[in-house]
Amino acid sequence: QTAHIARISDISVDGVSRRTPGDSNGRAEAGLWIGHPVDGGVQRIKVRNTAWSGIELVSNAWDTAYSDLDIDMSGPNEAAGVAVYLEHFSYHNTFERFRITGSRIGFKGEWADPDWGGVAAAHFTIVRNGVIDAAGSTVEGNQAGLYLDEGTESTTVTGVIFRNQNWAAIGAYRNRGTNVFEGNDYSGLAPGAVPLSNDHIRQG
Repeated sequence: QTAHIARISDISVDGVSRRTPGDSNGRAEAGLWIGHPVDGGVQRIKVRNTAWSGIELVSNAWDTAYSDLDIDMSGPNEAAGVAVYLEHFSYHNTFERFRITGSRIGFKGEWADPDWGGVAAAHFTIVRNGVIDAAGSTVEGNQAGLYLDEGTESTTVTGVIFRNQNWAAIGAYRNRGTNVFEGNDYSGLAPGAVPLSNDHIRQG
């Protein structure tokens, strides 16, 4: 039976990294890990200067509302530059009223890895009414406000302001289900970037 958490709120995290970023394969290198449903939501979280991810959803991270998030990945520990990592398995999560800066990728949905049964990480996710700004990111490669890798299912993105991404506001590679990407502001993208790409993102 899945345990539930009552509420997570008013947390500030700064400087999470192993001595050599990546030597733990991402473990212990996220500002905040969520592994259970949080009935009262996750609110008012501030994250700075973490190696791999600002907030990471894993295992039983279902049915939770995240709001008033302030994530800046641009510090010296930045190694992967993912503000919100949707890992295996996250279902029915909503993110709203957020500000993400200095991040190569604002939200990343993990791919349908055969080692995890070929099931993608992110299902029925809503992202709305926030700002994702890549300016200040120290990680090279293509930047995206959201990158939804193979198998990601039924994502809604609305009311989001995208700024300074050099590749795409939204990358949706081999996604499934009903996806809605509308009512967003793409005017702040870097020259050559597109609002939506269905290609696979390149690291470098």
